[in-house]
Amino acid sequence: MIHQNFSVFYFLITNKVSSLHASQEARLREFVLSRRSSGNRVTEHEPAFTVSNSLRAEYSGTDQSALKAADKITALPGQPGDDVGFDQYSGYVTVDEKNGRALFYYFVEATHDAAAKPLLLWLNGGPGCSSVGYGAMIELGPFRINSDNKTLSRNENAWNSEANVLFLESPAGVGFSYSNTTSDYNMSGDRRTADDAFVFMINWIQRFPEYKGRAFYISGESYAGHYVPQLATDILSHNINSKNNIINLQAILVGNAYLDYNKNTKGQIDYLWSHGVISDEVWTNITRNCKFSPLDGKACSDAMASYDSGYISGYNIYAPVCINEPNGTYYPSSYVSGIDPCSNYYIQAYFNEPMVQKAFHARMTKWSGCTDLHWKDAPVSMMPTIKWLLDHGLPVWLYRFANYKRCDRQHIFSGDFDATCPLTATRYSITDLELSVMEPWRPWTANKEVGGYVQQYKGGLVLVLVRGAGHQVPYFQPERALVLVSSFLKGTLPSYIMERRSHTHAHSPYRYEHLRKTGLADLEIDEVTTGASLSTETSKKMRTDAYLTHLIFLLLVSVAVLHANASQQAQIEKLISFRRAARTGSSSKASSVPESGVRVRSSLLAGYSGADQSALKAADKIAALPGQPDGVEFDQYGGYVTVDEKNGRALFYYLAEAPQDASSKPLLLWLNGGPGCSSLGYGAMLELGPFRVNNDNRTLRINKYAWNNEANVLFLESPAGVGYSYSNTTSDYDESGDAKTAEDAYIFLSL
Repeated sequence: MIHQNFSVFYFLITNKVSSLHASQEARLREFVLSRRSSGNRVTEHEPAFTVSNSLRAEYSGTDQSALKAADKITALPGQPGDDVGFDQYSGYVTVDEKNGRALFYYFVEATHDAAAKPLLLWLNGGPGCSSVGYGAMIELGPFRINSDNKTLSRNENAWNSEANVLFLESPAGVGFSYSNTTSDYNMSGDRRTADDAFVFMINWIQRFPEYKGRAFYISGESYAGHYVPQLATDILSHNINSKNNIINLQAILVGNAYLDYNKNTKGQIDYLWSHGVISDEVWTNITRNCKFSPLDGKACSDAMASYDSGYISGYNIYAPVCINEPNGTYYPSSYVSGIDPCSNYYIQAYFNEPMVQKAFHARMTKWSGCTDLHWKDAPVSMMPTIKWLLDHGLPVWLYRFANYKRCDRQHIFSGDFDATCPLTATRYSITDLELSVMEPWRPWTANKEVGGYVQQYKGGLVLVLVRGAGHQVPYFQPERALVLVSSFLKGTLPSYIMERRSHTHAHSPYRYEHLRKTGLADLEIDEVTTGASLSTETSKKMRTDAYLTHLIFLLLVSVAVLHANASQQAQIEKLISFRRAARTGSSSKASSVPESGVRVRSSLLAGYSGADQSALKAADKIAALPGQPDGVEFDQYGGYVTVDEKNGRALFYYLAEAPQDASSKPLLLWLNGGPGCSSLGYGAMLELGPFRVNNDNRTLRINKYAWNNEANVLFLESPAGVGYSYSNTTSDYDESGDAKTAEDAYIFLSL
């Protein structure tokens, strides 16, 4: 029953995905639908697969080294330059001679020191999607296909800077891979995919004998959460039971993995609710009627069908989508650097060019990014297989020199913008393993900023979050993905590098003060690096209780705030800290709660409410701001309004009238928070005002999305002491609070 329920839910969140991900995402959706329609008859496997003896006997000893030269690629059509700085190969490896079944591969050697670097296999998911089209040409390969569908550009964060990378189109029927026996396409499934991939690797290494015994890693994403662990069990069980071991498996890496049928459903629901895609009422209705098990019925199905997410991509709910016009044209809905949601069109056109297929040594055929295959078997959960691998991880280290290698560690990484196989689903699945934590959750850095978070469990499991990434992590966050895979191949957790802050850091005085109190600000080093070996509990002395307290606090309230908003962040942190301290202290003033209706003092209203200040308007008019661009077609004003004549307290404002029909448009007041932050500096010049300050610190540019297109917008610096607002009575600054701020703002508006 849960199969039918979830199919409706899954359809709703992905029926209008962006073109870039439509094939892969749609294929996973179709797979889920087919599993549901089969009436929950899903084949369960023993975690350790056994490759058929006939296949092993037929292929494991075959010498294919003479075929390597024929597979070498001279140059790909449109590649930049004649010499790309690395060797590349592609072709077919037969995995079943009787049926004529052969898998297609694309192999790029490392850009430097290839002979010493490991071998990394990459598998895309689906099931039924191309690792060459998506993995190699959109995500982690050395090239990206340009929008002209003909030329290639270099990927500066290609993974072959760290390893020799092998892309496999699997199973037969995907991409250029094929079978001469058409019935093979109706027998696709997890078991055959793993068996064929194992035979492929045996034969491929015979073709490239220099990789016999070389450190070997398996990686992939999405439904490769099935492919990667299952291939690892084939290799591992073979190595345990055979004396002739040529595959030196070291570790597996799976991104945004589809691991557990039911946990993925619950994880999606919770993710969509926490990110505002579904309402509280929808979430409550679903969680009330769904147990996320085979026992769920029509009530669950109806609850899951009760909302519409709109035209967003389940692979990255914040990314632009590809707009397809009726006339056949397509374009991105918006521009984000490094992201082109229409890339699926480019790979489709490129790989169907005859000269491209010839250069790749592929058969002349119609190529598609994903293929609809009849899938025969798939376990509901991969967690028993993951557990089997973990259980066999400890003997690997003990038997390291025993002529076979075992999979001794596993990485599972997730992008935090992915709604298809979200982080929540991964966490729910990991909980089933009941593993204890060895290295607690902490940030890691890439290029001096937080790249994500990482946690290591005893037994060899590592969970990595990649910040700002969608389902295809190497595509959405290529630099962070490269840091991640580099750490993975080295066998260490990605490092956390914390830059030392200046004692007078203007943007975050509270952060430095907190560091000073914990003792970290006085460290005689320029940066703090936290790196942990996967086999040892290192660096624990560095993480003092004070450091952990600071780290957890930042994670909870402010770790992802932009640098430009650091002052606002520091102010709210300071207020929270103050309120927390006051809660444990004896100050009744600090913890007092005013009545809901704050009364403005009648004496002030009597003095000001009738005062005519219209004559001051002309004096407040701004002729032009320094650095203002030409063509400004609205009036703007700035100046002071006194709110307490006795104390000499005055608030500063900036008004940008609407460029059209200002007299008929409403007045909108904007207030920034903090408390204590400028609405002029942040609100007007960083967020919604008519201008943005350029990086020369002198000139302005037009903000075409300014709110004064819709209203006359008033920015108020409040309370006194914020920005240009002031008081001639310095004790006023010590009496700031919600009541006075509201009272002064009311008087400001009344005047």
